[in-house]
Parts: sequence; structure tokens; C-alpha cells
Amino acid sequence: MYQTFRQNLRSATKVFAVNIGLFLVGFLLIEVIFGSWFKAPNLWSLSIYRNKDWTFVANEKYPGVNIVRYRRDYYGLRGDYGKIKQIRILTLGGSTTDERFVSDGKTWTDTLDNCLEKKIGSQIGTANAGVTGQTTRGHAKNFDVWLNHIPDLAPKYVLVYFGVNERGIVKLADKDDVRDFNESNRPISRIKILRKWFYMNSAIYAMWRIFRGNLAADKLGFAPYRRKDFDRRVFEIRNTQDKLGTERVNLRYVENSLSKIATGTPEFQKLLNAELSISKDKLNALTERLGILREKIIDFGATPVFVTQSWGHYRIKGGMISGDLDLYFTARAENESIMEFCAEKDMGCINLGEELEFHDNDFWDIVHTSPQGSSRIGNFICERLYSMKHFSIEP
Repeated sequence: MYQTFRQNLRSATKVFAVNIGLFLVGFLLIEVIFGSWFKAPNLWSLSIYRNKDWTFVANEKYPGVNIVRYRRDYYGLRGDYGKIKQIRILTLGGSTTDERFVSDGKTWTDTLDNCLEKKIGSQIGTANAGVTGQTTRGHAKNFDVWLNHIPDLAPKYVLVYFGVNERGIVKLADKDDVRDFNESNRPISRIKILRKWFYMNSAIYAMWRIFRGNLAADKLGFAPYRRKDFDRRVFEIRNTQDKLGTERVNLRYVENSLSKIATGTPEFQKLLNAELSISKDKLNALTERLGILREKIIDFGATPVFVTQSWGHYRIKGGMISGDLDLYFTARAENESIMEFCAEKDMGCINLGEELEFHDNDFWDIVHTSPQGSSRIGNFICERLYSMKHFSIEP
């Protein structure tokens, strides 16, 4: 009896071990064949959002029923650029470039791409590498830890839209390394990064994402979800304010609109010189960072184009500045330093911060634009870039 029991136990153990072995072999084969483990192994340490397909029901920011589609691919890029090797323009910036609450196809990067395609008559391929909270320090670091490790990425131009985050260069230091900052402002660890790496590359987990995504889509009446390489979620952002974001920005501007000054006047120059003097050390530090960023882009094999920014609490129109003048002169001093750097290096730069006139409903907060404002930005950059000396999108 005991001998028979031992034989049966050995037999069952053997069958169990064989089944486990076959399961593991099958699991590994599925992962190797259908997973993404060898797609870009040097990107495993990135903490920024990747493989995301999110829908935001966000009606509190600007007029209209706003269903926002926000997608970031395996490489962390936004945009319908085709294949990586087809990317001719890469845009860098902070949240004003990432534009999480402006839907795919309506960001300023998308508008720029569409505008240039109409002018040139062929596909451009513009990819958005904006990361919330980043400064010029982070943009430069991106090349070492992220962009240089994306296979076949070789844009002709790297366009950097920046300025507003430079004021917080010290407090934003922890957001300038895409290996340590996950854009959610929640603590991260290497274990979480490894877990996310598994989720992004696993074929079996991808099937679970499809199932979960279809359930969410079905509940909200969206089309079936079939993409295996995205984590799809749906969020509803409720309005806790009595006014839209654009309405609050418009009201803030109206409250300050009696404060006006004409450019080119002695008083204007006096206030600007005072700001340049007060901010001298910060502006010198900015110039140093611009030099580093410029060299990183050139070493990447691309032509750098810097674009200055504006804020929503003041307006520029016909040589007259109105609104929050303190904020304006802070931004103006920064923009002048950027353009002086560009002139010294003989770079093609775009002074959007001083040349583009914004209107009501262009901003939904002090720095972020609505689709209307983003369209204005994209078309402005398109016109300036297209008319730039020696501009050519050909490889």
C-alpha cells in the first residue's frame, strides 16, 4: 500500500512538474514572440507616461463638450507621426507642449504638423516629447536618458517651446529627470518602475488591457478598444468651480486690463532695464542652460529652434501691453535673453512670447491653452518656421 502511494505521488509530481514546465515554456514563447522585450531595452528605466490611451471628460476648462483623447506611445511620444524614422520635427517642452487636456489632433504640435504639410505638400512627421514640469535642464537631460535610445529617431529639427517653467527652476529640479519623475506627483520606486516595464512589454498583460479597455469603453459608449500596446482608461474631471477655466483667465485679465504701457517708451525701457538688472544672475544661468541644450540637440544631429512663451494674464496688441505688467516684464526679460542667445549663436528662433497676440478663451489657466489658443500657437510657429532662412524638411 505504502509503495503504491509513493509511486502514485512520484507520478503525480512528475506530471505536475511537466505541466509547469510546459506552461513556463509556453509563457516564455508567447512573451518572446508577441511581447516588446527587445523593442527598446534602454528605455526600461523611464518613469514618464508611456503606452497610455486616456479619455478625459473635461468640460471645466474651456467652452464646449470636451472629450479629450490623450495618447502616448511606447516611446513616450504624442502625435500621429507615422514611423519613428519618419519624424522630421521633434518638439520639447513642459506641460504647455504635452497639453494633456487638449485632444489628439488639436495640440499646437498637431496644428504645426498639419500647417506645414499643407505648405510643403507631403507628410512631415512631427512628434511631441513634452513632459509636464520640465525645464531646459530636463530637456537637455532627455537626450542622454531617453531620446538617444529611441531606435531610428533622427529628426531634422528639434523645436523647444519653453519659458514659463524657468521661473521655477529650483523647485522643479525633481521633475527634470524622466527616470525619476512619473508626471503624477506620486512617490515612485525602482520596484514600481520594473513593474511598469513588465506591464508595457508583456504580451499576456496586453491581452488583459484589451479586455479591461473594452469594458470601460462599452460602459461609456466608446468604440471597441483593440490596440494591444496601450493602457486605456477613462476619466471624468468634474468642475468644482462656478466658472470655466477660460472664463476665470478672461476675468483676471479684465481686472488688470487698466494697467497698460506702450512698448518703446522711456517708461517701458526703464521697467524692462530694472527687471533685467534684478534677474541678472537668473538670466545668466538660463543662458548657460541654453548653451548646454543647444549642444545636446546639435550632437543629436538636429537643428535647434527655440520658441519663447507668453502668459494668460496679460495681452500684447499693437505695441500696447495690458494686464499683469509685473508678470509681463518678468517674461519679457527672459524672452530677451533667449533671443540674444539665439542672435549670438546665429540660430533660427521664434519670439512667440512677444509677437503673437492672444485673445479671450485662448488660455484655460495662466499658462495652458485651449484648443483655440493651441491652434493659434501652432499656426504662428508654422508661418515663422516656414519662412525661416534655410528651412527645409527634406532629409
